[in-house]
Amino acid sequence: MWRKIAWVLYDCGNSGYGLIILGPMFAPFFLRHVLPPLPGEETARGLVLFGNSIGGDAVFAMLTAMGALLTAVLAPVLGAVADIKGWTKRLFVLFALSGSLVAMTSVFVGEGMWVTAGVMFVVSSFCFATSLTFYNAFLPVISRPEKQGSLSGYGFAFGYLGGAMALVIAG
Repeated sequence: MWRKIAWVLYDCGNSGYGLIILGPMFAPFFLRHVLPPLPGEETARGLVLFGNSIGGDAVFAMLTAMGALLTAVLAPVLGAVADIKGWTKRLFVLFALSGSLVAMTSVFVGEGMWVTAGVMFVVSSFCFATSLTFYNAFLPVISRPEKQGSLSGYGFAFGYLGGAMALVIAG
C-alpha cells in the first residue's frame, strides 16, 4: 500500500517541473531576460551564431531537443543497466534528485547567463525524463496487471493537482 502511495505522490511532485520549468514560467523568463538582445532589434532576443541571428524561440527549441536527444539515446541504456544490475531504485533516486537540484539552482540565473541556464535546462530535463524511465518501471512491480490502469490514473490525477499547486505557489 505505501509503495503505491509513494508512486502516486512522485507523480504529484514531479508535475511541478513540467509546469514550471518546461511550461509557462522558465521559458518566458529565459526568452525575455536571460538571452541577450539581438543586434539591431529593439525587443527581440536570441543568439548570433556564425553571423546568423537565431531567435529565442529557436534557441529554446534546440535546448529542448538536446535534452530529448540525450534521453532518447541514454535512457534505454541506463534502463538496461538498471535491469541487469538491479539498480532501478538507485538510478531513480539519482536522476530524480540530480534533476531536482539542478532545476532548483535556476533561481540563481540572471540576465545574460544563457549558457549556464541552457546547460541547466538540458541537464534537468534529461534527469527529469530519465527518472520517469525508472519510475514507470516500478508500476508492474507494485501493482497487479488488472490494477495498473487505476493506479496509473491516480498518479495522473494527483500529478495534475501537484502541478497546479506548484504553479500557484511559484506564480
